[in-house]
Amino acid sequence: YLGDPTLPSLLKVAVADRFLPNGVGLPRELSYRAARDDRFKLVRYDLVGTDPYEALYDLGADPVEGDDLLLAPLSPDAAAAHERLWAAIAEGPGSP
Repeated sequence: YLGDPTLPSLLKVAVADRFLPNGVGLPRELSYRAARDDRFKLVRYDLVGTDPYEALYDLGADPVEGDDLLLAPLSPDAAAAHERLWAAIAEGPGSP
């Protein structure tokens, strides 16, 4: 991809994890997982002492992720994306 950025992606969904602090045996204070496809991005946040929460963004219409679609009823496209991306998050990084 670095040599030819016009190549189509081999992955339909990309998944990433982040957690803090980093290190073996350290209790996690924050972790989140994100999954995105060519249009939508779903992020699940887990912060110690709070309930987990999610945010869904339509990157085609909102590339700066300012409008969380989960705060209103979802369109059929967004609802299907939520289901698809949640399944990818549940499988974890490296899933196809």
